[in-house]
Amino acid sequence: NAALLQGNEMQAQIYGNQTTEEQKRKTEKRLVVLSASILLVIALMVAAVLFFIPQIRYSSAKKNIEKQNFDKAIAVFTDLGDYKDSAEMTKEAYFQKAVFLMDKGSYSEAISVFEQVAEYKNSKGKIANCKVEIKYLEAVNDFNNRKYTDAALKFKSIEKDKIEAKEYADKSYYFLAKDEFDKKNYLDAAKNFANADSYKDADEMEKESYYRLGWNYYNEENYKEAYDYLTKIKDYKDVTEKYNEVCYQYACEL
Repeated sequence: NAALLQGNEMQAQIYGNQTTEEQKRKTEKRLVVLSASILLVIALMVAAVLFFIPQIRYSSAKKNIEKQNFDKAIAVFTDLGDYKDSAEMTKEAYFQKAVFLMDKGSYSEAISVFEQVAEYKNSKGKIANCKVEIKYLEAVNDFNNRKYTDAALKFKSIEKDKIEAKEYADKSYYFLAKDEFDKKNYLDAAKNFANADSYKDADEMEKESYYRLGWNYYNEENYKEAYDYLTKIKDYKDVTEKYNEVCYQYACEL
């Protein structure tokens, strides 16, 4: 019996050892699988951080430009740093924002944004265009407030860059001339009618200004001045008939 018991104990010990070894192998296998799973998760997370998330943010930022959410796009592209062409897209977002502001008439704001990407595309040209528009609006405001001298000078300075400025410049000089004519400042009136470049009856009014100026001087017996100004309009009204008399009186002064 003692021998039998001892044999059973040995078998149990052998079986126990076998079970322990098997459990150990299973545990090791589970650890390998778990480690592989953890590594896979880490790899996926790294891939997400390095590729998927930046790609999603990049695509979202491009859509924000299309939706005119320029500040959001600028913030994301700036944060993305050297991912793809994010640096170039940051400039594009600034440029599109400035164009948007320019198109809605916010010219000063547009200039500030264009200046942040002054070397990008035709930003410098856009800045120049904005400045023309600002001066044009200032000139229109001066014109509407009857500040014709200021308006005329501003319109004249941009008439090569903006078609509408030419007509407004002529109008400004014309109304300025009318004001001077009404005040009997005929010399200033004549000069400004000349600058009005044939707007309405500016040519006729220029002659009328010289006509009145010339005869005023004649009546004051200032024959030299009368001669100088009436000579400019010898074929106007009755100047032809009386011109010889003016010349005679002027000659007598010499």
